[in-house]
Amino acid sequence: MIAVFPGKVEKLESFQGDRSRLSEAEVFALLLVQVPSYARRLELLVLKLQLLPQLSTLQSAIQTLTRAALGA
Repeated sequence: MIAVFPGKVEKLESFQGDRSRLSEAEVFALLLVQVPSYARRLELLVLKLQLLPQLSTLQSAIQTLTRAALGA
C-alpha cells in the first residue's frame, strides 16, 4: 500500500474527520493503517499467496523425482 499510494498513507494516519462520510474502501484503508506493522504484514501476505502455488508445483516435481529414483 505504501508503494501504491505513498501520499495517501500519511493522510490516512493523520485523519481526524467524520468516518461516516468515508466510503467503505476508505474506512478499510483507515483501519488497515492502524494495524501495527501493517506494511510488513501486507508484504508477507503477498509473499504467502505467491509462494503456495510454487510450493505445490515443487512438491509435485519432488514426488516425480522420488518415484523415478526408486524405480517406481
